[in-house]
Amino acid sequence: MMFEDRSRSVLIVEDERIVAKDLQETLRGMGYDAYAIASSGDEAVSRVAERVPELVLMDIRIKGQRDGIETAAALREHHDLPVIYLTAHADDATIARAKETAPYGYLLKPVKPAELRSAIEVALFRHAMERRLREREHWFATTLRSIGDAVVTVDLGGFITFMNPVAEALTGVAAADALGRPAADILHLLDPHGEAERETPLDHALRLSRPALLAEATLIARDDRKRLIADTASPVIDDGQLLGAVMVFRDITDEKAAQRQLLLADRLASLGTMAASVAHEVNTPLAAVVANAQFVLDEIEAVRADAGPLAERLRDAAGAVSEIAAAGSRIARVIADLRAFSRPDAHTAAAGPAVPSLVAPPAAAKHSGGERRGRILVIDDEVIMHRAMLRMLRGHDVVCAHGGHEALGLLARGERFDVILTDVMMPGMTGDDLYSEVRRLHPDHAPRVVFVTGGATMPRIQDFLKTVPNRVVEKPFGTAELRQTIEQMLDASGSGQTATAARAS
Repeated sequence: MMFEDRSRSVLIVEDERIVAKDLQETLRGMGYDAYAIASSGDEAVSRVAERVPELVLMDIRIKGQRDGIETAAALREHHDLPVIYLTAHADDATIARAKETAPYGYLLKPVKPAELRSAIEVALFRHAMERRLREREHWFATTLRSIGDAVVTVDLGGFITFMNPVAEALTGVAAADALGRPAADILHLLDPHGEAERETPLDHALRLSRPALLAEATLIARDDRKRLIADTASPVIDDGQLLGAVMVFRDITDEKAAQRQLLLADRLASLGTMAASVAHEVNTPLAAVVANAQFVLDEIEAVRADAGPLAERLRDAAGAVSEIAAAGSRIARVIADLRAFSRPDAHTAAAGPAVPSLVAPPAAAKHSGGERRGRILVIDDEVIMHRAMLRMLRGHDVVCAHGGHEALGLLARGERFDVILTDVMMPGMTGDDLYSEVRRLHPDHAPRVVFVTGGATMPRIQDFLKTVPNRVVEKPFGTAELRQTIEQMLDASGSGQTATAARAS
């Protein structure tokens, strides 16, 4: 006698008790767990509610309000149970009704044990395969519904068979309303030129049996909302047979907007760098123009009183020089705007809103006898600036160096200075590099360094100027501004006369 396999349980639904008991014994002899017999449809439903079997053997003609076919339909709907019909009736009408419940077998009484066993084994195997298939389909459907991209599938005729929630949101059409409709009814696309696409990517993939890639298109939803999408559509082919097509697409509207913002930011950054470079290159010659204009104006005013007949011509010359100076101030304002554009931060904003006149009145530009006389080192790679500074600082002892290395050489030989005016952006050695060497080799001279800048473009230099404790003078500058800075440096250090006296001795 074979042991019962309780994992392969069977419910017998048969109103003829002798037949039912015979079936039960036969099944137990085959190793099945024929655990219960129901004589009516209602009893069968009740038995299943207590314990769900793996399979049901159902007689079509049973007593009660519903026959075996109606009972099988209820069990299949609520419990997904495989049913094998056992009946003495094989008329066309009965078979037609039975087929509607998708039975797993149809055996005519009396049933032979071998046929019964074969039918049960095939039914259990088929039901297990179908369940795994449904589970896999459910898993894939759940996955497609869960991914962040929109997914639409069509059959061979181009009719929609699936849409996930993302596709519903982008098209504005519910999946229930889209199923069975042509893809073109749901996917209203415009090409990058704003013209309507002649066919959807899905139709294209079906027609050519190859993938269709759409880098960018405009999707018009049901509410006329437009979104940029990128998509790919591919034919679905199984074992060489075309089954349909699938389209996967995503909303790139925000991504494209971010790319445009980034591109604009890059362009503005490049423009800012160019503006800073232009400002730096223009400021040095402009500083020389302003300085020389101030010098010439001072000289003209100094001799006008004794010029006699030339006084009128000198007055005209002074007017011309004043106009040059005014033009320099105007250029300086433009450069200040360029620099503010290139460095739109709080530091820059606090540093040149309105630019004052760079040329002081003649009386203010002249140095008085009460000014301290100091020894000043001017470091600049532009010879024109050396000449301008020599004129602007007339009355002081001025030494010029063409770069940082030459200046360090002077200090190394024991030369002493009250003030060191150094350009920041110089070839070979920048102003901050020079300052580091002065702090290391001649620390007593480090506080005497004044940085002169025409608009530093290197971020490292900009950060350095923000944090350094020393004074910073912006190009272009007027004579009065420069001399006032020198005077303040001499006053703060109490130097000037001592250094000059030492030089004279």
